[in-house]
Amino acid sequence: MSEPAVVVSGLGHAYHRAGSLQTILDNIDLEVGRGETLALLGASGSGKSTLLNVIGGLEPVQIGEVHVLGHSLGALDDHARTLLRRSTIGFVHQAFNLISTLSVVDNVSLPLALAGVSTASRHERAAQLLDSVGLDGRGNDWPDRLSGGEQQRVAIARALAARPPVILADEPTGNLDATSGQNVMRLLAGLVAEQQTTLIIVTHSLEVAGFADRVCALRAGVVSPVDMQATRAAGAW
Repeated sequence: MSEPAVVVSGLGHAYHRAGSLQTILDNIDLEVGRGETLALLGASGSGKSTLLNVIGGLEPVQIGEVHVLGHSLGALDDHARTLLRRSTIGFVHQAFNLISTLSVVDNVSLPLALAGVSTASRHERAAQLLDSVGLDGRGNDWPDRLSGGEQQRVAIARALAARPPVILADEPTGNLDATSGQNVMRLLAGLVAEQQTTLIIVTHSLEVAGFADRVCALRAGVVSPVDMQATRAAGAW
């Protein structure tokens, strides 16, 4: 068996709030295989975005260990984490996070620009991805000319641009209507399967979690497996 893409061991994380220390993550152990799609269910404030940010190197490891493709994030300084993030991880956010002053094609190719790829090569890759997400011919548009679902498709294309082995998606359908959300998830799931990319999705939606190979829940700072069939039958989420 190959080494897992992501390994979290004994992870703890806390914030100072209102003069006291509030534990957000409590001794979490988690493994995600290469090419696996994992959904993390959790209510608002449960810590799922914090967990994703720590795995993505956006927040430091406070307690425990986090390894991404064999790299210990706790052993890296801010600069080293940034370099690892650029080469290893793609992000899809609820708010799309497109740059309004860049065209669609330049938004998609931004990770490649940061990696020093030539303009011609990165625009060629961006055009291929825009075609794959159903936005062929929209590369010269500005983001505000696109619908919410289309903007999230651009965000997915951008996340895949540098062919990262890991993609982290934080409530990727949170700003979309039900139909657009289903379409976006179907697209994302298909693309990561095609590229054999590891995908971790944090969500509060059973519908979104249904696209994953495996589902866990984050409650009171602790991760536990979810039986989706039993959960749906009981209406427990």
